Amino acid sequence: MGYAAFALAILGLGLGLTSRVWALVPVVMLLFLATVSLAFQQALGVLETALFTVAAQVIIQVCYFVGLVVRVTFGPPRQPSMKLASKSPSFGDLRAHRLGRRAT
Repeated sequence: MGYAAFALAILGLGLGLTSRVWALVPVVMLLFLATVSLAFQQALGVLETALFTVAAQVIIQVCYFVGLVVRVTFGPPRQPSMKLASKSPSFGDLRAHRLGRRAT
């Protein structure tokens, strides 16, 4: 189980460093199904199954968050979206429009 926890930590860290949160959603769903099926195969009780599932989810989500913090702290700065930049007029454009002149 220690190797599985380490693998989940590496997976969560890698997702946090490279992906947005929507990439985590299918991984969390698949992890839930995998942990529940593994718990039933090992004939664990209800409490043990719940603890096993919650522990796996906590490991991957905490490591995702750590990867996200590392990416935001040490990664390259975000570039503004081209869609937003082209739709919003600059201050000079608004001022020229109010004064009845063309923006230069």
